[in-house]
Amino acid sequence: KELLRRLIQLLKEKDLVSRDVDVRISNPVNACDSKMERYLKGAIDDYDCVVILIDSEGAEPSEIHRRVFEEHVKDVDKNLLKVKIIVAHPCLEEWLCEAMNLPNCNTGSCNDLIRAIESTLKDKYKKKGLPTLMEKRLSKLPRQLHEVVEAINIRCKDH
Repeated sequence: KELLRRLIQLLKEKDLVSRDVDVRISNPVNACDSKMERYLKGAIDDYDCVVILIDSEGAEPSEIHRRVFEEHVKDVDKNLLKVKIIVAHPCLEEWLCEAMNLPNCNTGSCNDLIRAIESTLKDKYKKKGLPTLMEKRLSKLPRQLHEVVEAINIRCKDH
């Protein structure tokens, strides 16, 4: 939650996302958790758009996208007019890897990425440090963060 909150604020400061966009971040849930559908139904009624951000945890991103759509989204927004599903592959640390300009950021496992990040940092990586590291290293916008910006700017505007 903190990573997304701080990234959205940074995107607003860089004028990549309108400062008028009101962003709410739910508690994290697993892809197979029934709470996701409840959160989604409530959010669809209250907001112009919903972005679902999920780690692939090494699974094929298109399969994760399909599963989330089939299990949680299709009965709520079958045409994906208000919902954007973004799969971080293999995990959100890919964004940090890209921001640090490390090679092979979208290959291997999350543990591989963490080892590469740690070797560059010369320190132990802690997940709670991800928001701060992203802010410090965000010289280039990771590819999947472009998807978040696009979703907010295109789908999340007042109609």
